[in-house]
Amino acid sequence: MRRELPARLSDMIDTHCHLSSSQFDPDREAVIGRAFEAGLAAIVEVGYSLEKSRRARTLAARPDIFATAGIHPHEAGRFREQDFEEIERLARLGGTVAIGETGLDFYRDFAPADAQRTLFRRHIALALETSLPLVIHTRAASDEMIATLRETGAGRAGGSLHAFHGDPAFARGGIALGFHIGIGGGLVKDPARLRASLEGLPLERLLLETDAPYLSPPGAARRNEPANILLIARALAVALGRDVEEISRITDENARRLFRLPGAS
Repeated sequence: MRRELPARLSDMIDTHCHLSSSQFDPDREAVIGRAFEAGLAAIVEVGYSLEKSRRARTLAARPDIFATAGIHPHEAGRFREQDFEEIERLARLGGTVAIGETGLDFYRDFAPADAQRTLFRRHIALALETSLPLVIHTRAASDEMIATLRETGAGRAGGSLHAFHGDPAFARGGIALGFHIGIGGGLVKDPARLRASLEGLPLERLLLETDAPYLSPPGAARRNEPANILLIARALAVALGRDVEEISRITDENARRLFRLPGAS
């Protein structure tokens, strides 16, 4: 019989969240406090515009929050050249742990496809130049994403395929190229789909993420927050038939190694 799942774990890492969102303006410090009280060891604060990348750097003044720098594909049609030049500068500062959030999103027409492609390739080039991993957003673009990562040699940088949507072929393709898979609230809402999606995927390539304040897992308030990483760890443990403590330990090691966080083996 499986052991009772604990109410609290230690050493979990939320590898993708947006504490800089205005949704946290009323109580950001309380949200951060709840995260570390719940057992998180670190948070990766993901930039998705120049402004948010700057704010990520500000939040990363704390020793347990780490920043990324990037421009989301939704912004590809309206960012300015000087914005990307500033992203390049931020990427080269000590303490930036990844390039992104970047990628391709053809689900909604928020930015022209060609502009997204150009911006994404610039992020890949920057990741390769700086030897930093990528944080990648993909929606309605799975085949092109894998093809682009293969063509550009992006696997030399590696990174996280954020918000895994459940396509095993996409996950296998990304893992074969050297990428990790981000498991969050969107996928764990459907336990059967979660189990099917994870079949054959190595645990050593999985990451926990909340995407807070978005994509709340079952049992959480509508506004997601990093403390809910415990709910995602529990759902992953059940889907894989593993102890949640083991899930916590291995995904922690995966995140530290990928983002070169303190304590990486």
